[in-house]
Amino acid sequence: MKKKYVLGILTVVVLMFGITACGKTTESTPEQNATQEEQKEDQDNDTSDQDVNQDGQNEQDQTQQEQTENTQDANNLGAGTITVYAQNKDVSGFDKKEVSLEAITPETVLSQLAAAGVLPSDTTVLSFTKKEKDGEQVIDLDLSEKFGTYIKEMGSSAEYLVIGSICNTYLDVYHCAKIHITVNGEMLATGHAEYPGYMTRFS
Repeated sequence: MKKKYVLGILTVVVLMFGITACGKTTESTPEQNATQEEQKEDQDNDTSDQDVNQDGQNEQDQTQQEQTENTQDANNLGAGTITVYAQNKDVSGFDKKEVSLEAITPETVLSQLAAAGVLPSDTTVLSFTKKEKDGEQVIDLDLSEKFGTYIKEMGSSAEYLVIGSICNTYLDVYHCAKIHITVNGEMLATGHAEYPGYMTRFS
């Protein structure tokens, strides 16, 4: 009887020690709590930084999009009539033709030059910028590689008239004093001449 009583007491004591040990194991120390708080703050800060960076990128993308749209709007003159220059039949000068367009843009102007036989129909406008330089309105016109290949196959007289037709047409349409023509972002150069800078009207 006494043995059973003692065993009962020992069992209770062992169970109590086990429960106490488990409680101590699950309780966090102040140092652990502080570390956990710091980790949580770091995670929150990282998330905030990501949000700020994302917002900044979105604003930058939106600004660039607005600038592109504004440039396109400025280059679109709406419906109207333009004068298209082209070399005459005996390649001695320029012919002029009035053309009405529903939308006057760098692309539609180029298409009319192609229709007049000035350049290949698959030539494209890579970029077009109208700006002020040294107190004058000027144009930067970048054409596709197709035009560069085409112009290099011409004689000097035909080349002069092709370049002149493009210059005169765009300068008249956009009321500018000078134009700089490049090909695929590079200086326009043929077997006869190089065109590194801005050009005025051809006569």
